[in-house]
Amino acid sequence: MSSQKPRALLAEDHPILRDLYKACLEALGFRCTQAAHGAAAWQQFQQSRFDLLVTDHHMPEMSGLELIQNIRAYERTHARPRMPIVAMTAGHGKLLQHLKDAGADEVLTKLCVPSHIKQLLIRRGLIPAGNRHCLREGIQLHQITHLKK
Repeated sequence: MSSQKPRALLAEDHPILRDLYKACLEALGFRCTQAAHGAAAWQQFQQSRFDLLVTDHHMPEMSGLELIQNIRAYERTHARPRMPIVAMTAGHGKLLQHLKDAGADEVLTKLCVPSHIKQLLIRRGLIPAGNRHCLREGIQLHQITHLKK
């Protein structure tokens, strides 16, 4: 990683969750670009380079599964390095495996706590293990409504 902050692309259609995940990523040292649906994230991915994608699965216009499939195909055909992808879903069972099969590096179930995101990013080498940012467990939705713009 360069001395610049790594860039994360966040695709989440629920505005409160989008603000929560953005705050988590920024607290971990990422510059965060937000997309309200998969099609917007796909467009932003093609226009810029990112160090990480965090995506919801159930979104309008393009699902997280379709977004992951498009990104992995684009990386292959355009000789771009493989970007780590974290998929998040309220789904279960076969959907979790479908997301991994499509190319998600990690699949988290909603609502994951911020420390789970932090540990995942440490394991992937995207933030240093000694990262001093402390994210509390169990942030409740009513505690983050002030993040709405």
